[in-house]
Amino acid sequence: MESSGQQGIIKISLDRWAILIVTLAYIGFFPVFPRLHSANELSRLYLSWAIVYEHGLSINHQIHRFGNIGDKSLRKGKYYSDKPPGIAFMSLPPLYIRSVLGGHPSLAIDLRLARLFSTVLPGLLLLLMMRALMLRLGVSRDTTAMTVVGMGLGSLLFTYSILLYGHITTAFFLFAGYFLLFYPLKPWKGLLIGLSCGMAVTSEYQAALYCLPVAIYVLVKTWRRPSIWLSALVGAAVPIGILAWYQHACFGSVFKTSYSFVANPYFASIHHKGFMGVTGPHLKNIIGSLFSLSKGMFFFSPLCLLGTVGLFFLRQKDVGSRGLAYLSWILPALPLLFVASMVYYLGGWTVSQRHLTPIVPFLALPLGLLVDRRSWARILFPPLIITSVVITGLSTITFPHLPESFLNPFHQLVLPLARIGCFVPFFGMSGQWWGMVFLLVLLAMSGLYQFRTMSFGHGVTSGVLTVLVFVAMAVGTGSCCRMSTAREYKELRFFVNQFKAAGCHPARRIHQRR
Repeated sequence: MESSGQQGIIKISLDRWAILIVTLAYIGFFPVFPRLHSANELSRLYLSWAIVYEHGLSINHQIHRFGNIGDKSLRKGKYYSDKPPGIAFMSLPPLYIRSVLGGHPSLAIDLRLARLFSTVLPGLLLLLMMRALMLRLGVSRDTTAMTVVGMGLGSLLFTYSILLYGHITTAFFLFAGYFLLFYPLKPWKGLLIGLSCGMAVTSEYQAALYCLPVAIYVLVKTWRRPSIWLSALVGAAVPIGILAWYQHACFGSVFKTSYSFVANPYFASIHHKGFMGVTGPHLKNIIGSLFSLSKGMFFFSPLCLLGTVGLFFLRQKDVGSRGLAYLSWILPALPLLFVASMVYYLGGWTVSQRHLTPIVPFLALPLGLLVDRRSWARILFPPLIITSVVITGLSTITFPHLPESFLNPFHQLVLPLARIGCFVPFFGMSGQWWGMVFLLVLLAMSGLYQFRTMSFGHGVTSGVLTVLVFVAMAVGTGSCCRMSTAREYKELRFFVNQFKAAGCHPARRIHQRR
């Protein structure tokens, strides 16, 4: 007979705790470094400001007033954002409302509003869709909850949900189109699928490649029901039409993008190679994007490696049809193919390989099914969650703009910054202590999951593996690919100064590594 204490533990809802802590993390942590001038984000914010305050598309005034950025295009003496305009357009409602209420452009306020509306909200909705699909297709509630918290805080989804980049929004719209295919298709759902695919393209141009299999599936599936695929075409035509208007207004043709007019000579030379900087696949790009200490998705999030293994165990009956099974394999492969074909695959100052963000949601279902069905995967599950959250999560809440010149940024920059107390703020408070609170809650959830789903022996094995995997991934790689001590110390001082400029002063002094 179970004691009252055991009954209380069994009644604790991991599902609610997972949603709660991920939501708090996404809304609460706010990285902003004014002196760094994050070009990728400001390129989009400048366009939003230009529309709201200047009623135009050129960002000349914003560059003059708020500072120059590297990510811009130049045509006929006018500068424009060199990014697809989707994120900037999505940020307009909150910025416009603030302007109507008498607000003036403010980096801290407007960047937070733009992120909340254009990346944080899509990131949270994406996790809810992942959760809904897993539960619909038979993944247990506890495994679903741990997958949500593991991928929500220990993968690219976390980093790019709290920054104003286009990757999480692309992932959201791409997965939304896929998600709707698991329900009976009707004209209004066809409209939403088309709208989702069109919005994905306005966020990142390469999403046109990612959405192609979804379009083919809908067309083949509903060929004899033209009301559905015509609705999908209408849905896609709205955002694509807006994108075409924007390109014609800024760059003189609906067929010319911002990449045809990149102002930076180095990046212009890259985009002029192949098709907008994309050539044939290169093995070096794949290895670097998946396994390297600087960008490797599987290093920063080994949980995604287990999800990738799950793809090989995914069966047709798991998703309901052969067509959906093919989509479940093809859609996560396309972003990797794109990265493999890029001339410049490093992606700048980023946490991990940002262009692989759209892969992550497609790994959730295979991961959950694998963990529920295979005891060895269930034993590995908690250790990989903890390790992923420590590496990716800590990188995100210390300094989510890791320079590509660092070959081992977790040890060269993230851990040294963490040791001296350099963390991004959490609702204006110290992110250091709140990061520790999140980790303690995660450890408690992991222990409860082991208690509920594993035998005593498997639970002990999983606990031991948690220590071993963490030591191997987060500690054992510390001596690899390091700079000289003097250079690392000099670089660290530069980044500490970025925190000071943002009003976040380290709690301890820098000590030079011996």
